Amino acid sequence: MKSALAGGFRIFWRHGLSVLLLGVIVYQLTTTWIPLWLSAGELEGREVSSLTVIDSDGRRISLGTFRGAPLIINFWASWCIPCRAEIPLLASVYPELREQGKELLGVNLREKWKVINEYRAEVDMPFPVYRDDGTLAQSLGIGIIPALVIIDAKGLVKTITYGFRPWVKWYLEWWI
Repeated sequence: MKSALAGGFRIFWRHGLSVLLLGVIVYQLTTTWIPLWLSAGELEGREVSSLTVIDSDGRRISLGTFRGAPLIINFWASWCIPCRAEIPLLASVYPELREQGKELLGVNLREKWKVINEYRAEVDMPFPVYRDDGTLAQSLGIGIIPALVIIDAKGLVKTITYGFRPWVKWYLEWWI
C-alpha cells in the first residue's frame, strides 16, 4: 500500500507539477503579457516629449530634452532579477550607442535615490540614470520590468517591449 502511494505521489509530482507550471504560464500570458503587448502596440507613434523623469536633484526633466536623437529608456529596479541581468548587457552596448548618436537612459521605477545609488555603486552603469515615481511608467503602460521603450528622434514611440532580452544588442540594432 505504501509503495502504491509513493508511486502515485511520484507520478503527481512529475506530471501534476508540470500541469500546474503550464497553467501558471498560460495564466500569465493571457492576463498580463498579451494585454501589455497589445497596449504597447497602441502607443506606437505617440508623442512623448512632454513626459518627464526625475534627476538625482529631484528636478523633473522632460523627455523633449533628448529630442533630436533616438532615445532608449530602460525601466528597471534594484530588486528585479531580470533587470540585474540586463543592465550589464546594456552597459556593454552603451558606448557603441553613444558613438552612433543614440541615447540610453536607465529609469528606475519608484525606488528612493539612496537605494538607486547603492545599487549603482555595485554595478557598472555608464549611462544616465533617472527615477520615475510611476507617472512615466503609467503613461507608457509599463506594467512589467525590465521594459525597453524606443523613441525616435522626433519624440515618437517606436516600440515597447517587456522582459529580459539576452540579445538586447541585436534587438537595439534592429529597431534603431
